[in-house]
Amino acid sequence: MRDTEHPTRTLLVATATNLIERHGPTGFTVEMLLQESGVSKGSLYHHFHDFTDVLEESVVRTYLTSLEEDLAALAWMIGENPTPKHLRETLLAIVRLSSTEHRATQRMRRVHLLSMSDHGTPGMREKLAHHETRSIEALAEIVRKAQELNVVRGDFDPVATAAIVLSLVFGRVISDTSERPIPDEQWTPTILKFLDAVFV
Repeated sequence: MRDTEHPTRTLLVATATNLIERHGPTGFTVEMLLQESGVSKGSLYHHFHDFTDVLEESVVRTYLTSLEEDLAALAWMIGENPTPKHLRETLLAIVRLSSTEHRATQRMRRVHLLSMSDHGTPGMREKLAHHETRSIEALAEIVRKAQELNVVRGDFDPVATAAIVLSLVFGRVISDTSERPIPDEQWTPTILKFLDAVFV
């Protein structure tokens, strides 16, 4: 969000975000947005190109907020100068916690936001791609640190390893949406066995 953003623009984005939470990104109309925000149609088109522009801005900000929270939590869990044992245990804990059954809604929401980049404007695709790159790079930096501490094998590419770990975590959405979701007691040990391949 810009430091000097006009209050009306902020209100429209916040209202659209609330409507997305309740109805999904395609479950409400511009009239509903205007009624709930109390903003006139003229003001909306003064601050945004169109209704889609408001939706995309809301989606990108929601995604950015979620990503910033995840990255801050990751940095806090790892700490400044982790020991090899702490780093290994933390990496395993992050994967274990982020892929549990109770995080299914969060996984679905993130996958849904990313899938919207297929239908959004080039600007939206660029913003989402930029933030997803940041996510991969932050995890890749931790992989590099783990390699320096001889926790992760040095012959694994850090960026590719980071993307694969994220794929393992968010890949559970396939199970989440199936008729018989795989329970934690089956999922977690299997994922941790895959991760064992990268550890020294």
